[in-house]
Amino acid sequence: MYRFIIILYFLWSIINTIIYINRFPPNGGEHPNGIYGANNKEKAAYYVLVFTFTSSLFMLLAIVITTYMINTTSCLIYSQFILSLDLQILLWIGIMLGILVKTPLFPFHVWLPVVHSESPLGGSIILAGR
Repeated sequence: MYRFIIILYFLWSIINTIIYINRFPPNGGEHPNGIYGANNKEKAAYYVLVFTFTSSLFMLLAIVITTYMINTTSCLIYSQFILSLDLQILLWIGIMLGILVKTPLFPFHVWLPVVHSESPLGGSIILAGR
């Protein structure tokens, strides 16, 4: 069986840690990128963490509900099941919230200007290439 949904969520979420550490090193250490950036780099790091982690939880909830209802994580088997329209809409909203915030698309991009303006050059390059 393909575990595409679990792999997608794991890879989608692991980038949060990389971007957060790039902006705000753990334990106040002297991370090469942590000494650069503007005055409010801690605020920018928390913006990334709060917005992307929260949206990621909506995506995880939709994946868990789908996996529980269908009892598989295979995308090939997903297409064979018929779910109620209300459930389909709720699952779509959960997954789309995760994608819209992390991509970031309007109007879910409120965290991005703060993060770009406060980030070091390397952090802005990572965000722009995402």
